[in-house]
Amino acid sequence: MTRLICSIALAFVSLAAQGQKHRAIYNTSVQANGTLFYFNNMAAGFAPQVGLNVSRNINNRISAGLGYHYWTLSSHLYTKRKGAYNTWVGNVDGREKFSFLDAYAKYSMPFSRNRLYCSIGLSYAEGHTYYITDVVLVPGHQDLIINGERKRDTYLGGVAVWGYDHLFARKHLNFGLSTTLRYFGSVFQQYELNLNIGYNFNLFKQKKADNN
Repeated sequence: MTRLICSIALAFVSLAAQGQKHRAIYNTSVQANGTLFYFNNMAAGFAPQVGLNVSRNINNRISAGLGYHYWTLSSHLYTKRKGAYNTWVGNVDGREKFSFLDAYAKYSMPFSRNRLYCSIGLSYAEGHTYYITDVVLVPGHQDLIINGERKRDTYLGGVAVWGYDHLFARKHLNFGLSTTLRYFGSVFQQYELNLNIGYNFNLFKQKKADNN
């Protein structure tokens, strides 16, 4: 895992050091997204997450960005309990109110009013995890009493995105779809299908030098 994180960090720095030629029309993009469908190692469902990404172009194809995403579910997601009940103690029973902070490098392939892209980076996750602390079988019944505790957990892992955008309004606006993989080791992974809408503009654009 350490090698993976170091490799992603080095790739991010390397891409950020690329040359400045073939600069895009707009150097900054702000993009909001909502998850249409997701599944992870706890559950699957619709629209549990919203987010915002801000990226800055390095050249026409490469940009660097930050993103923040969070679960909108008020109740926590339960895991599927497996095996005999007396082996459940210590297992993760569910998670809630998770948020993700991403830092990534993005490679785009623009053509006409369309854009294909992929990105890779680091993702920091924070939220509440439920752990099973005790399982009691009610005498004379088939019912179980499951006790647990809630802890605030953090994870550091990787994020990868593949997507498509259609640009319009002089390429100021874009909308499209993307798929996202978040990987925090064997204990937590999440896959997403997202709907995106963005605004592209110039921020702190450098003026051309006067040759006269």
